[in-house]
Amino acid sequence: MQSLAQLFYLHGIGYEYTKYTGEHVVFDESTRRSALSCCGIDCTDTDTINQLNFALDAGTWLTLLPNVSLVESDEPFLRVRVDERLLSRGCELRLPSLDIVVSRENLHELSVTGDYRFNDIRYLEVALPLPDMPIGYHDAVITVADQEAHSELWIMPKQCFTVDDKKRLGVSIQLYSLFNAHGLGIGDFADLASLMREAAANGMDYILLNPLHLLFEHSPERASPYSPNSRALLNPLYIALSLCEDAKDNLALEKLLNEKPQGTDTYIDYTSVSDFKYQLFSCLYHHFRETASVERKAQFEAFCLTHKHSLATLVVGDNEYASYLQWQAHLQLNLCQQIANECGMDIGLINDLAVGCAGDGSEYRSQDELFSHGANVGAPPDPWAEQGQNWGLPALNPQKLSKDNFAFYRSLIRANMEDVGGLRIDHVMAIRRLWWCFDNQGQQDGCYVYYPFEHLLAILKIESHLNQCVVIGEDLGVVPTEVRDALKSSAIYSNGLFYFEKITMVSF
Repeated sequence: MQSLAQLFYLHGIGYEYTKYTGEHVVFDESTRRSALSCCGIDCTDTDTINQLNFALDAGTWLTLLPNVSLVESDEPFLRVRVDERLLSRGCELRLPSLDIVVSRENLHELSVTGDYRFNDIRYLEVALPLPDMPIGYHDAVITVADQEAHSELWIMPKQCFTVDDKKRLGVSIQLYSLFNAHGLGIGDFADLASLMREAAANGMDYILLNPLHLLFEHSPERASPYSPNSRALLNPLYIALSLCEDAKDNLALEKLLNEKPQGTDTYIDYTSVSDFKYQLFSCLYHHFRETASVERKAQFEAFCLTHKHSLATLVVGDNEYASYLQWQAHLQLNLCQQIANECGMDIGLINDLAVGCAGDGSEYRSQDELFSHGANVGAPPDPWAEQGQNWGLPALNPQKLSKDNFAFYRSLIRANMEDVGGLRIDHVMAIRRLWWCFDNQGQQDGCYVYYPFEHLLAILKIESHLNQCVVIGEDLGVVPTEVRDALKSSAIYSNGLFYFEKITMVSF
């Protein structure tokens, strides 16, 4: 069925891959059908398939601009798609927020970068030169003859934000494992601040953290940061009371602290720690509500407005209370990065972004329309797992990611970059392709599914500059050559492990 094969391609369902052994593997059609079904598409519905093919292919040529237009900052031009019969007509591009207007009497002399024929009409893609514009996202309106289109122009740098090219020294830690100076049983941001000063004094440039993602308040033993409740939010357990304004003159808090349970220096009792710290957090919040100044309450409101996209992923009973904890966590994480800057560390904190979220968490439940249904993220067979791996994390639907101009992914990256000097992206191949695991006639099956690589890479470049944050891609495993080349040319650092490195001995 030719139309189904076309939809496989347009929807990103992989056809083949090279196994770690070098073997060339072609996926069965039944496997590809199962993957497409996980995206909510009936593979037997010919009309739906034809409609989707039209929308993803020919339909993209019938409007002047897509919803998102990628523009390189060092060579700015806009790709405009137009019926060739309109090349002699005038063109006007307006960017109201930048007070920019680009006008041309006609489009005849512009470079042609692509073409498409539909219903005996030839459509051309032409390169419209643009003036220099700041890196970021800018709304635009274009008019050619009586046609008008709206687009968001993503002005992107050639590379991610970088620091001077020299060797760096740092340490990798699990924040929860730091000895807690106040005896609350889990490392917190005050302990991290002390470590920052000590690391800087010893000539270190960074501290690489575990993912700080929100976990599960009511299931504290679900402590893996790589299967989080929400990747866009911070784990409140890292909040340090000593750094909280609302801990001052807080009689209810002091009473609770006098009843502090005795912990152990060896292991973290997550249930005990979580139960007690959330009681303390309640005291902080109520003290804030009762005594905070107008200025501090305005600061909290500003935080909620700035972080509305990430806070929208909260699925809780008391959204204001949960947002307050996020505010406190961000203030303290930001303080740690400020200490790094003041102490002369070239990078400071490096955050870690997990590849996925739990299937019953806030991130998934608040954004379920963006996810596939029945497919989990995993890995193909390798020497350590000959049957492949199913990580149990729901897979994002590649076609749904573009909703609201990729608002979900943009806010996710921004939330993980804003208070640190670097971001490590776990399994960075996910911006290009992910191995999906799903059921196929009662048996576990899997294949690669491809994502909008250029757009996700553009977001990393833009946000890294807006947040002055270096990017590190964990690129272990089966990594396509085009991904390695793109990461290198984009100044995304590789995350190699000494265990896997090989030394080639050459004799002369």
